[in-house]
Amino acid sequence: MSALRQKILIILVGLVFALAWAPTASASFSDFIRALVAVSPLEVKVSAPGEAVVGQNIHASAALKNKGVEAILNAQAEIFPSGLTLFRGDKIQVLGTILPQEEKFAFWSLRGIKAGNYVISVKASGELGEETISDQKSALIRIRKEGRRLFFFEFWQKLLEIF
Repeated sequence: MSALRQKILIILVGLVFALAWAPTASASFSDFIRALVAVSPLEVKVSAPGEAVVGQNIHASAALKNKGVEAILNAQAEIFPSGLTLFRGDKIQVLGTILPQEEKFAFWSLRGIKAGNYVISVKASGELGEETISDQKSALIRIRKEGRRLFFFEFWQKLLEIF
């Protein structure tokens, strides 16, 4: 079942429940619906190259989108580079207010000093009313030693670009 269908089903069940038990409820109907649909309107997407060479600059970014109908205040993005060195950009970047349906970006430069597989995670957070909301996503990056390129695949990729 898709996420949208699940949300609609939850709302419909909530409506039936709220209408059936309305005389005994101590919270307002809108409070009940807001509690049922506790899906954060803040969405973060992490972008980074899938592969880099030891010592090479790696540019990572996060796109924070407000998918809701109210402004998200004091939005910020925090990167967790897990084994990679952050050499440009603050670990926590304050993005301020994100209006409904608006998208803001944070950028970092990283460097891998040792070959291996690494995870870059970004936690986005902000305030919606009196609540703190957040979302976290990750990207995987492979750091390889210089000279260990996959020439076979690069050859075919360049050949395909010609045609």
